[in-house]
Amino acid sequence: MAFLSDHAADLRRMMQTRESAATLDFARETREEGFQYLAFPALLVQRAGALGIGLEISLCQAQS
Repeated sequence: MAFLSDHAADLRRMMQTRESAATLDFARETREEGFQYLAFPALLVQRAGALGIGLEISLCQAQS
């Protein structure tokens, strides 16, 4: 949230062209058992979306 707020003007400038694309990627280690629930706070979704920035979660297996 702080990053988006602190750099909003620069991010808006970077996202002005049609070729611009940006995604905030949140890496998460997966657990093999049970259900996993991953969610973003509405304010983060709103702020990122207002800047034209997508959100994603990268899941990776834990190394034993």
